[in-house]
Amino acid sequence: MVQQQPQPNQFQTGPRVNLRELKPGDRVRITGDVIIEVLENPEDGMWVRAKYITVPGNPAAEGTEDQIFASDVQTMA
Repeated sequence: MVQQQPQPNQFQTGPRVNLRELKPGDRVRITGDVIIEVLENPEDGMWVRAKYITVPGNPAAEGTEDQIFASDVQTMA
């Protein structure tokens, strides 16, 4: 009988950054090693409106704006 190894948890329990505390001007690293700058925060903990600062592999996206969701947020930049 082969003993199975425990699988690492592939799901995050939540963002590593509290979105409710982010203020305009804060910079955050999101999925894909992308850096964003917060423009607006409704303080609901679900999303922020941000501008892309650095986008590895897609420099044309830099300077554009989008909604960023909590599941994509990794760390403060």
